[in-house]
Amino acid sequence: MAEGRIRELIQKYEELRTKKELLTKEKSETEKEFKDIQYELATAISDADMSTVQYGEYSYSPNVKRRYNFKSAADLAELGIDKLELFRSDDRLVDLIQETISASSMNSALAELANTEDGIPDEVLAAVNIYDEITISRTRTDTSGKKKVKEALMKRREGNV
Repeated sequence: MAEGRIRELIQKYEELRTKKELLTKEKSETEKEFKDIQYELATAISDADMSTVQYGEYSYSPNVKRRYNFKSAADLAELGIDKLELFRSDDRLVDLIQETISASSMNSALAELANTEDGIPDEVLAAVNIYDEITISRTRTDTSGKKKVKEALMKRREGNV
């Protein structure tokens, strides 16, 4: 039977494990809600025939990012495709392989290849899904000029200039 410090540590471990599971579930739900609201915001901005909307200190602009991910293992098996072998056989993609192929590295490399004359090899295209992801870029609006004017006006009104 666990007692003393070990018991306290086990209780803390269980508390944190439970919290981690809850956070993982919340994160997953929040990610879905975030994707949904991004799509709604992008649609609203597009429907208003605008490219950027300013709100507070930020500008919001819809973007389209091309993404690549592998087809399901079952689909690849049905097609007789070994995704790792495909990437091993192409000198431009072989460096992506570790134990698995990094999704972010694959997206970068395939996006780069898509813009070349040769494009993405047909064998690789057969193994990946291609879709466009709608995102919103959020950037801080430069308000330093506005702040400087306010400060100068304040000084002038106070008679300090």
